[in-house]
Amino acid sequence: MHFRRLFRDTLIYGSGHVTLQLVGVVLTPVWTRIFAPSDYGVIETVATLIAVLILFASLGLESASQRSYFDYAEGQLAERRAVLSTTFWTLLLSSGVLAVLGFLLRDVISGHFFGSHRYATILALASLTVPLAILTNFCQEVMRVRHQPWRYSLLAVVSGVTSIGFALFFVIVLDKGLNGYYLGIAAGTAVALGLGYLIVRDVIRPLVDVRELRIMLAYGLPLVPAAASTWILQLSDRFFLLHYGTLRELGLYGVGYRLANLLLLATTAVGLAWAPLMLELHASDPVVERITRSRTLNYVTFVLCFGAVILSVYAREIFSTVTASSFADAYKVAGLLAGSVVFVGMNAITISGIAIARRTGYFARYTVYAALLNTALNFALIPSFTMVGAALATFATYGVLAVLYYRRAEALDPAPFETRRLLVILAVAAAIIAAGTFINLDPLWLSVLAKVPLVAAFPVLLLLLGAFDWSTLTELPRFALAAMRSEKATA
Repeated sequence: MHFRRLFRDTLIYGSGHVTLQLVGVVLTPVWTRIFAPSDYGVIETVATLIAVLILFASLGLESASQRSYFDYAEGQLAERRAVLSTTFWTLLLSSGVLAVLGFLLRDVISGHFFGSHRYATILALASLTVPLAILTNFCQEVMRVRHQPWRYSLLAVVSGVTSIGFALFFVIVLDKGLNGYYLGIAAGTAVALGLGYLIVRDVIRPLVDVRELRIMLAYGLPLVPAAASTWILQLSDRFFLLHYGTLRELGLYGVGYRLANLLLLATTAVGLAWAPLMLELHASDPVVERITRSRTLNYVTFVLCFGAVILSVYAREIFSTVTASSFADAYKVAGLLAGSVVFVGMNAITISGIAIARRTGYFARYTVYAALLNTALNFALIPSFTMVGAALATFATYGVLAVLYYRRAEALDPAPFETRRLLVILAVAAAIIAAGTFINLDPLWLSVLAKVPLVAAFPVLLLLLGAFDWSTLTELPRFALAAMRSEKATA
């Protein structure tokens, strides 16, 4: 029953993100022919800077509001509304202040990072999207805690499609270049926020409960340094590449990241479905929740590793097909970045023990450790190996962080995880990805055919090594089919 619901919600949450990514893949040949690799370098830099504003503006309240929301029973509607309303207005204030600062300092920021004021307008437009994006995300969080995955996915699709549509209009029809790209994103996000507010307006009241705010800040503020450290892990390598390399290399790295982000879809969908299920299940039956946690980690690790194998082995063929020739070398970083996403997906399950124990300070502590490690590795590897060094630093750091989370969660709220099985899955995937990255043949069709046995070897080796048996592997599609039938029946 629990796995059926988890699979159902994962499929629904994932459907919206998959739709957006498919649109993104279809448009990749368009964007890579409009923008040069150096333009992608600008996009990566601006996205990194905006991520800084967003993480500080959020105050950790999105996670904190979810935790406080489930402190109250379903019948305590007034208390739940107080939690959500307090979060909404606090986020509006904090994000608005930081957006204004970003707008006022646009010339200074552009001069510092790009050596001129050429990109000041882009930075101004991007800053204005900060409150729009944060409040849209919060509306989605409201739908998530209210178990409305279809509405969540609808809003995600509307946000992405309208942003892309406006961007295409301003860039292609009006010939506004990068300025048009960011103007389109701002316009699309504004439309999404309007729709999101209409959906959740019944729980947003003109009130701020100071007591609830204090409780949520006590939970959420320790997540801010954790988020800052996560920013260093995820995005600081862009600045190292910008310093030690070129905008072109940064652009190639960003395109490689976009391929790995296809795998992040599954990670995001599982995380969105898992967190509220885990909290609810633990409140009613902690023993069942721990068993469910262990089995979920097995499935998540297998699926993510298989996805990483497919994307990484065929990365060169994918880029050679869908991007301009100037982006072909982006395949060199795909395997390492996909491996990093696998660790991120595993963390979404293993950190449950820390969240249940309300020991969020460990998130901050461990991500600070990982950020320091990542910074040291960036210094050591990027000057010599540029974008490959950045990808290697990211992979190694996320691996260490996964081990830290795993051990601490097991100490606080242990689940019967099967460590040997997990290690076998990871090792087999790593070996196949390494082989596939270096086996590249011409013509392209020959390379595609030659790699089919390599991909097929992944489940076969797991069966031979005892990491999975056939009944376990076939259980995954059975759960998925049951989840889809259940959703149709309730639609």
